[in-house]
Amino acid sequence: MHLSDEILNKYVDNELSAEELSEVSEHINVCTECLSKLKAQRVVEHQLKRIETFTLSDSFTNLVMTKINVSAIHKPKKSYFMRFIFSFFALSCLAILIFIFANMPEVNNNGDYSKWFDNAGEFISGVFSANQKLFSQKTISLIGSMLTIILLATGYFIYDFHKRFKDHINKLG
Repeated sequence: MHLSDEILNKYVDNELSAEELSEVSEHINVCTECLSKLKAQRVVEHQLKRIETFTLSDSFTNLVMTKINVSAIHKPKKSYFMRFIFSFFALSCLAILIFIFANMPEVNNNGDYSKWFDNAGEFISGVFSANQKLFSQKTISLIGSMLTIILLATGYFIYDFHKRFKDHINKLG
C-alpha cells in the first residue's frame, strides 16, 4: 500500500504525530515510489517558498469588486423603433393636413367658415374617391404579399438576434 498525497504533504509540513512520523519514515525507506513522490513534494514545497508575495492595500478588494460590478451592469441598448414609428405616423398626419390646407380655397374675410367646411368635405371625399382605384383587389393582394414578406423577414431577424443574444449570455456564464 502506498502513502496518499495528503499524508506526504503532512509529512513535509511536519504535521504528523510522532507515531505517524515513524510509520511514514519506515514506509519511505522501503517504497521507492513513495520516496519519489516525497521528493517531488519537497521540490514543490521549496519552489512555493521561493515565490515572492506582495502585500495589497485594504482597498484592493473593494476596487476589484467595484470594477466587476460596473462591468456586470449591462446598459440595455435603446430601441428607437417605436419612436421611429410614432414619428413617422405623426409626420404623415402632418403632411396630409398640410396638403389638405394647401389645396383648400381661401376663406372670405367676413369669417364665414361654412363654405370652407363644405369645400373641405368635398375635397376630402374627392381625394378618397380618387384613391378607391388605388385600393383595388389586385393592389390589396400586392400590399398584403409585401407586408407578409416584411413580416417574415422581421421574424427571421428577431429570431437570429435572439439566438446570438443567448449565445452571448451562455459565453458570459
